Amino acid sequence: MFSLQRLSNFIPRSIIIRSYSARKPKRQTKLSAPIFSTQKLDDGSTFTSRQPTSVTAAVESLPPPIRPIKEKKYHLTEVEVAEIRRLRAEDPNYWTRKKLADKFECSQYFVGFVAPLPHEAIQKMINEQKQKEERYGERKKLAIKLKQKRRKLW
Repeated sequence: MFSLQRLSNFIPRSIIIRSYSARKPKRQTKLSAPIFSTQKLDDGSTFTSRQPTSVTAAVESLPPPIRPIKEKKYHLTEVEVAEIRRLRAEDPNYWTRKKLADKFECSQYFVGFVAPLPHEAIQKMINEQKQKEERYGERKKLAIKLKQKRRKLW
C-alpha cells in the first residue's frame, strides 16, 4: 500500500484535497466603559456616572497635548490697533497679516478682523488671478469647468 504522502509525489497538487479543521472563533470580550464615579444615594441605592463628575477627571484621562497650549492675550490698546490699521492701509503688500501678527504678538485672525485688506488690494488680487487663468491651457480650463459642474451637483 502506498501512503498518501508517496502518492502526492505523482498526483498533481490541484487534485489533492486536504481537510482542515475549522478554527474556533476568538471569544469576544465585553467592552466596558470606564466608570468615573459612584455615589451612595439617600435611599440606599448606588448612582454610577459614566460622565466625568469634575473637569479634572476628564482632563486626567486625556493624552498630553501635541503643541503647548497658548494662553489668550488681550493686551493690545486702542493706540496699537490704530497702528495696525495705519500700517495695513499704508502698504498692504509689505504689512501682511502674518507680519503684523508677529510684530504685535496677536493672531492673524485678529489682524484680519481689525484691519481688513483695502478694496483696491482685493481688486488687484482678483485681476492678477484672472490674468493667470487666461494663460491656462484648454485641458486645465476644461478640468476647472468640470470641477465647478461637479460642485453644483453636491
